[in-house]
Amino acid sequence: RMVSDIAIRQDPQVRLTMKAKLLFVILLAASGLFAQKIILQKSENYQKKKAKLHPYTHLLKQGNQEIAIKRDNSNRLLVILVDFQEDTDSNTTGNGKFLLEPDPNWKTTIGSPPHNQEYFRANLDAVKYYYKAVSNESFSLEYEI
Repeated sequence: RMVSDIAIRQDPQVRLTMKAKLLFVILLAASGLFAQKIILQKSENYQKKKAKLHPYTHLLKQGNQEIAIKRDNSNRLLVILVDFQEDTDSNTTGNGKFLLEPDPNWKTTIGSPPHNQEYFRANLDAVKYYYKAVSNESFSLEYEI
C-alpha cells in the first residue's frame, strides 16, 4: 500500500488534479462567505403584455354558452382485423399474427396482449372519446369491428 501511495504522490498529473479539487473547494467556501442577498425588481419601463389567444378561442364554451357552431357531424369507421400468413421478413414488424395470449414479459401495460376484439374495441373507444372531447361533442365517431 505504501508503494502505491508514494507512486500517486509522485505522479504530477495526480498532484495537479488534487490541487484543482482543493482550489475548487476553497473557492466554493470563500464564495459562501461573501454571498449577498439580491432583490429583483421590475424596471420602471416594465409593461405587462396582453396574453396571446388561440385564433379559435371564440369557438370554445364561455360560461354556460354553447359553441357558436354546433353541427350534427359524424363518421362511421369500419375496422377489419386481418391475421396474415406467418412470415419472418425483416422488412416488417412482427410475424403477421395477432398476439392472442397474454405476455407477462410485455414491458408496458399499454398495448399489451392479448390483441383480440376487446383490445381493438377499447382503442377505438379511446379514439371516439378523444374526438368527442376535442370537438366539444360536435363530432361523433361510430365504428364497427
